[in-house]
Amino acid sequence: MLWYGSNVLRKVEATMSQKVERACIFLQGEVEKKLTGARSGKQYKRGGKTHTASAPGEPPTVDYGRLRGSITYATDMGQNSAVRSPALDEDGINKVGKLKHRQRGIVGTNVKYGLMLETGTVNMQPRPWLKNTYLENKGRIKDILA
Repeated sequence: MLWYGSNVLRKVEATMSQKVERACIFLQGEVEKKLTGARSGKQYKRGGKTHTASAPGEPPTVDYGRLRGSITYATDMGQNSAVRSPALDEDGINKVGKLKHRQRGIVGTNVKYGLMLETGTVNMQPRPWLKNTYLENKGRIKDILA
């Protein structure tokens, strides 16, 4: 009897990697949508134009698009994900196989004020945009990963 466990595990890793990337791309798009649209905060003149700020609890208003344009994702292949299966070696005799990598995806920004908007500061109430988008789309992300 031949055991193809190592081939199966490689295929599982490749498939999960693709799914994690698809979920990240989906969430990235949803975050960008969340950062688009009208807000209901204070209105004031700036540079000859009327600007409407976001109200506390709303996603931030786009001024120049820096935050929205910075939303990106990364996939990370960390160690530690175990899968109970027959051996990675070809004999298949009572061993436990481990996936070489844990699949992980991260969606976010490197713009420093993104965190301040998300969580608020001592002078500003939060304008959440990332965590809420994730929570609103958690079911769809699970579907993509299934």
